[in-house]
Amino acid sequence: MIHNITAFSIWCENCGDDVNSKSDLEVAFGMHVCKRCVEHFRYPDKKEL
Repeated sequence: MIHNITAFSIWCENCGDDVNSKSDLEVAFGMHVCKRCVEHFRYPDKKEL
């Protein structure tokens, strides 16, 4: 069986959420994470809306 392995995952490696495209992910702390997680890392004291 052949798996399509890319260097870029299309899900958040922190929370596991699927994202629509690679542009929805950012690299932070060596992981590909969604913008929601990036905001959480940057502003840990900010409450979720």
